[in-house]
Amino acid sequence: IGGKTSEPSSMKNLQNKTALATLALIGAGILGGLAPIAAKLLLRELSPLALTFFRYTIAGLILFPIVSRYTKGIVTHWKQLLFVSLFFVGNIYFFIFGIGHTTSAVSQLLYGVVPVFMLIEQAISTNTKIRFRQLAGILFGIAGTFVIVLHPVRASGLGTLYGNTLLLFAVFCWFLYLLATKRISRIVAPMEITAATAFVTWVVALVATVTI
Repeated sequence: IGGKTSEPSSMKNLQNKTALATLALIGAGILGGLAPIAAKLLLRELSPLALTFFRYTIAGLILFPIVSRYTKGIVTHWKQLLFVSLFFVGNIYFFIFGIGHTTSAVSQLLYGVVPVFMLIEQAISTNTKIRFRQLAGILFGIAGTFVIVLHPVRASGLGTLYGNTLLLFAVFCWFLYLLATKRISRIVAPMEITAATAFVTWVVALVATVTI
């Protein structure tokens, strides 16, 4: 009897977790889509360095009460977290300097190629054969990226070569960040990664704003 009652309960918990994860992904997608638009608007009044500094100052104030309990884990794994944070910082700065020279639509199209990189990495690391449809999608994705970057005409809505190239570097840094966090997530809590990357980005922004 106990087994019968616990099975529906575990299934319900799994469904709840799946629903929460789905909502979280939808929320992240919406916020991610709004970020380039907000950045372009704010860059009319602020420099890229100042915008990054204020952005992560606010993020730090919000995160500090939440992540204070994770201080021990952050200190213990500081080397891994610093390594991961460097990719995150690269993504942030390439993005913030590039978005002012291209369009929000192009930025989303370029970031859309990240799953293609992840699929290639997964196939290599797990020695998994890529199916024909997946291979076709990879080729189309890469070809589309080169078309966007190498056809920088403002009249066509594809931005500039300078802006698109910086965004391509940002996309590559984001891919490396996701790859690195995937590797260390076995020993480091997600909140520790979030707090560490935000702090390192804030420190870099502070130093750059004061010295440059």
